[in-house]
Amino acid sequence: MRKALWLHLVGATLCLLLSGCIFSPDKGGGVVIPPPVYVQPTAPENVLLNLRFAYTNRDSVQYKSLFHDNYEGSFIDQNDPFPQLVTYHKADEAMHIAFIAQSTASVDLVLASSLVRIIDLGDPEGWITIQNPFQQLQIYIGSEGHAIVPDNETIEMKFIPIPPGPSSPDTTYQIIKLTEIRRSITGS
Repeated sequence: MRKALWLHLVGATLCLLLSGCIFSPDKGGGVVIPPPVYVQPTAPENVLLNLRFAYTNRDSVQYKSLFHDNYEGSFIDQNDPFPQLVTYHKADEAMHIAFIAQSTASVDLVLASSLVRIIDLGDPEGWITIQNPFQQLQIYIGSEGHAIVPDNETIEMKFIPIPPGPSSPDTTYQIIKLTEIRRSITGS
C-alpha cells in the first residue's frame, strides 16, 4: 500500500515536472504580432510612413513624436452653412491618439502613391509641403466610422527640418502644420 502511494506520488511529480509548471503561461498558444519597424525621419516621406505605422498600430508614443512642439492643424468644412475654422495643436493630437490607443478603434491609413514635394516660398527656409498625402484614411470605432475621402478633401502637410544634434547625426523632419479643407460638393 505504501509502495503504491509512493509510486503514485512519484508518477504525479514526474508528470508535473515534464509538463512544466501549472502556473506558467501557455507556450506558443498566442499569436505574437511584432511591433512596426519605424524608419529614420530623414525625409517628409519617412515621417508619413511612420505616421501610417504609428496610427494603424495605435502607437501613441511614436505618433506624438512625429509632431513638432509648435504644430498647428486646422480644419474647415465648406459644406457647413456657417463654416468655421477649427484649429488644434500637438496636445490635441496627443489626446486624439490616446483615445484611439485606449479604445477598440481601428485605423486604416493608405498613403498616396505619389508624394510630391512642394517648396512654398511663403514658408520659412527648409520647410517642405506635401499636398494630399493620403489615398485613404478611415477610423472605425465600433460601427461608427470617419473617412477622409481625397475626392472632396484637400490636405496640406508642412514639415520642418530639425538640424542634426546629439540624438540624431542627420537632419530629421517633423510635422509642423496641417490644413484640411472639406470642399463643397456640388448639389449639397
